[in-house]
Amino acid sequence: MRLIIDPLGDGHHDLFLKIDVMPSQLKIADSYYLFDFLEIGQEEIKVITQQKMTPIAYGTLRLIDYWESRIWAMTKGQTLFLLFDLSDQYVGGFRVTKVKYGYQFEEVFSEQTTGYAVNKSTLDSVLPLTLLQTGKNSSSRWLISEEKLREGLNWSKKEILNKNP
Repeated sequence: MRLIIDPLGDGHHDLFLKIDVMPSQLKIADSYYLFDFLEIGQEEIKVITQQKMTPIAYGTLRLIDYWESRIWAMTKGQTLFLLFDLSDQYVGGFRVTKVKYGYQFEEVFSEQTTGYAVNKSTLDSVLPLTLLQTGKNSSSRWLISEEKLREGLNWSKKEILNKNP
């Protein structure tokens, strides 16, 4: 699983999540509400810009850190929501369950909240797992080993840092 930034993006359709399973999947999301979700304020963005890192690179790195803090703290059998897609009409992402051989990912969404109405501090209380739905025409589920998950997220961080020193 690798997160890639479209450097020419403008906050819409500029985050690409490549899931290297059979068949390979590509999920696209907006970064528009990412800073609000991650609780990154204008002052923090100003400092990052002065350090010559693009705000989208910084936000994406922080998103990966957020994902890792949630995923690596999981115990076998535990399930959580890993947010990826922050839209005006819904939020989307993955229901993740830690299993014996890694992590079971299932693509889910909820229209019970929107991208601008949720942040990392309130996500679990605003959007309990029971409100998550799978797509009507999709049964997107993947098993990803811990090793491959770590490898993909580490690759993503290195690529972002290489392009935004």
